[in-house]
Amino acid sequence: MLRVLYDNELKETLTESGLAVDPELDCVAFKEYSEINEFVGFDLVIFNVNDPVDLFDFLYQQKEKKGNALYIAVSNELEEFVCVELYKNGINDIIFKPIGNRLFGIKIRENLSRIRCCEEVLSDCGIGDFAMMKDSYQIRTAKGNIKLSKREFQVLEVLYNNQDKIHSREELKELIWNDQNIHDRTIDVYIQKLRSHLGNLRIQTVSGKGYKLSK
Repeated sequence: MLRVLYDNELKETLTESGLAVDPELDCVAFKEYSEINEFVGFDLVIFNVNDPVDLFDFLYQQKEKKGNALYIAVSNELEEFVCVELYKNGINDIIFKPIGNRLFGIKIRENLSRIRCCEEVLSDCGIGDFAMMKDSYQIRTAKGNIKLSKREFQVLEVLYNNQDKIHSREELKELIWNDQNIHDRTIDVYIQKLRSHLGNLRIQTVSGKGYKLSK
């Protein structure tokens, strides 16, 4: 039984889609989404997009509360750059109307299946609790997606691709900055930022040698 949070304008579509939705969950108006403390426990959050600006504001404000919920945006029409920004800010898929109720249900099930498959891979990929999404500079964790800066992602990518290997600051500077007179402290700052996302135990300091990402 899916736990779904959805806009009340989509109630009929969701009801007729064939999805097994928890009947105890009430639909809410979009403006009420922001009043929810967190989305942990929801399988799916569906946004009926009338004004993309409102959704951008919402995604920015709620980015720490997403949990593992699948975010779906539903709209009549969106410009390409808006779609790109929605994907970059945490939307998992965009469904365009008009669409039949059954097809809507199929698309939702496809997305849920893809996410669950990803989660199964995460448990066996060697790193255990996160995966890297290079196209969006994000990492997927048990608590949801985390957006990194390009440099943060590049530092983590080097460590991720060579787990348990010790990387010196000089090696990181050469691989990522092509040794452009980068101060050692710059590397330390990015490592600290990554630790704030992953925890100190994941990225270890090897005294006098450098850093490594532990499995």
